Order: sequence, then structure tokens, then C-alpha cells
Amino acid sequence: MIIKTLTTAFRKYYAGNKCKFVFKKHVMPEFTETDLDATHLYIHVPFCSHCCPYCPYNKIQVDRQLADSFFKALETEIEMYYDAVGRISITSIYFGGGSPALFPQQISNVIDQISNLFDVNGEYCIEINPTDCTTESLQILKNAGIKTVSVGVQSFQDSNLSIIGRAYNGKVAEQAVENVCRIFDSVNIDLMFALPEQTNENLLLDVEKALSYGVSQITTYPLFTFPYSKIGSYKKIKKVKMPHLGQRRTQYFSIYDKLMAENYNQVSVWSFKKDGGNKYSSVTRDGYLGMGAGAGSHLSTGFYLNTFPVKSYIQKLGMREFPTALKFEMDTRMQNFFWLYWRFYDTRIPIIEFENRFAKEKKILRLFSFLQIFGMLEKTAYNYVLTRQGSFWLHLAQNYFSLQYVNKIWTQAMHIDFPDDIEF
Repeated sequence: MIIKTLTTAFRKYYAGNKCKFVFKKHVMPEFTETDLDATHLYIHVPFCSHCCPYCPYNKIQVDRQLADSFFKALETEIEMYYDAVGRISITSIYFGGGSPALFPQQISNVIDQISNLFDVNGEYCIEINPTDCTTESLQILKNAGIKTVSVGVQSFQDSNLSIIGRAYNGKVAEQAVENVCRIFDSVNIDLMFALPEQTNENLLLDVEKALSYGVSQITTYPLFTFPYSKIGSYKKIKKVKMPHLGQRRTQYFSIYDKLMAENYNQVSVWSFKKDGGNKYSSVTRDGYLGMGAGAGSHLSTGFYLNTFPVKSYIQKLGMREFPTALKFEMDTRMQNFFWLYWRFYDTRIPIIEFENRFAKEKKILRLFSFLQIFGMLEKTAYNYVLTRQGSFWLHLAQNYFSLQYVNKIWTQAMHIDFPDDIEF
């Protein structure tokens, strides 16, 4: 209750009382010329062979017959976007889920369709679970044009994998990474920290194992305790205890120090990568179209959400209607705040663009002065950069600030096909 009160007060102080934080029912996305210049594309495939209890994303247990209907609906959605916006330029494409790599041939077909309808000038990237990393599947994905693969390892240790409900062991995780690294040059490994009863030494074993593969990027993130992801009931079943703040801080700094010492550069609050190539991230783009059940689109006119339930998504597209369920109106000022939130996530805020957007926002300017005085933010020639200390506190603030709003929106969207509105 205290956290909710503080975050609400923080939001009202900076955004003002006039800002209405509400998603409202909507029937289709609206575009401006800005959106049609070039955009990113996110495709959400909401099927998993095993649904992990901690995962907050829109997903259901795999059903091959339903999946066939889903991909037919997705094909229709892609066609409808082409009819609406024409042959626009696509600057990157991310397949997320769920477990999109469960369907390598269908993903290949989707890529062919997108390439035929749009001008693709960027990389195709995909998330993959260790259990899906067969040589045959990976080769199909590579032949289809996938360049970057993010492997959701989470841990290489059996004890950790058991605690978070993963359906494989450490040997499967190791073999998966070996298979991916043999076929792809650009590889990200996801690891989790702040696990129940996890020690710092235990965490560093996973980090060192990830480093041993020489992958281009390593992303680490804490166990988020979303109530709707079943982790609440799962915690009671396992009788586990989450790490306290001090232990979490120690773990975050251990990750930070270890990866920086190994010549990985910080590219987000969670991610560290080697020099060269593009970073793997599906969330920090300034504008993108989202396709698939539960996918979001960030456009100049606002933020849109597709309906979450897969059957409703399929039914809508069967009538050749956009599966859009909700829209969050965003004026220029709100777009600026959204931009700033994700630049903090990137750990770098370009000075010139920041000044163009916030030169008259005295509260934001005072916030930046405060962060610099307390050693959380440094000003360089071209950027404001989060320090080691600032990165930790931002990761913690994100956990408490934004996730409670995501929780409220996602909870209703998962259970109501087309809500009238969701206030958050």
C-alpha cells in the first residue's frame, strides 16, 4: 500500500492531475505520416510447451490446431496492415512470446510474407527457449533470415531451474547455447537473479558460464513478482523467501562489475554487450507496430493493445477486422515522458534531444540535478549517463513503479476480451 501511494504521488507530481491514465476500448490503430516513414515490428506468438509460473507475458499452453488458426489470423493481420499503410520501411523485427521458435516453419512463412509486402532494412530477431534449440529448428530459422537469437536460459543450475519452474535441467541449457552459438553469430543469453535463497556465489556461477560461450550480449533481470503470473501461489507452494534489498543490491553490483570487467558495455539497465552489432531489445524502440495476440503498438497517436485471448484474436481477424482492444491516448507531453522512461532504461539520455523535449519542464530539470548531486547520473559531452549506483536504483524503481501498473492492465486484458476501459 505504501509503494502504491508513493508511486501514484510521484506520477501525479511529474505528469500533473490533468493526465488521464486510462486505456479505452478502441477498434483499430491510427497512423500519421511520422509512423509511416519507418517503424519497427514486434510479433507476439503466445504459445509455450511449458508455461513457467513467474512469466508475466501473454501465453497459453501450446495447441497445434489452435496455433495453425493463429498463424492464419496473423497472416491476415499482416495483410491488413499492408492495406492500411502500404509498403513502408521496417527497421527491425522481433518475434517474442511465448515460445515462437516452437514453430520454425511458420516463422519462416511469416518472414517471407513480411519481406514481400514491406521494405525490411533491419535484422530479424527471435526469442527461444532451451528446449526448442534443435539443430533442425535453428537451421530453418537461420535460412529464413533470422540474425539474432535470445536464449531464455535463466540459469544453468538445476536447483535454480527447479525453483522457478523451468521444464529442463542445466545440461539441456548448456547444449542449447552450444547449438545456438554454432549456428548464429549474434546471441543473447537471458539470466535471472534475485531468486529465492540465491547466494551471490551461486549467481556468479551462471554469469561465468554465460561468459564462457563468448556470446555477444548477456541480459540479467530479477524475478519480478507479478501476482497474475501465478508466482504468488507458487511462492506459497514452495515456501520460498525472496532476497532482501541488501542482497539484491550485492547481486546487481556483482553482475555489473563482472561483465564490465570482461569488456562488456552496459546497453540497458539489464543488458551488457560486446562492441559491434546491434543490441537485442524488444522494448526500447521509439515507435513500433505490434502484431499477434496481446501485442502492443507504440505510434505517434498513442499506445495500442491487441486483444489478449487467442480465440478472440482469431475471430476478429476471421472477420477481417483489426484485433485492437485498447488505446492509451498520448499527447506530445506524454510521448516525451514515455521517451524519457525508455532512455533511462537504455541508461543514456541524449542531451540535445532531452533539452528539446524538456527545456521548459522545471520539475524534470530539478530531478536531473538531484540525480547528479547524489551520484546517480553523470553528464558527458553528448549524453546523461546512469552510473552504477543509478542503474541499481532505476532497476528497483522500475520493479515497484511501472510493474504495478502493468499488473493491473495485463490482469484485466487477459480475462476480458475487449474491456471498456482500464484505469491505472
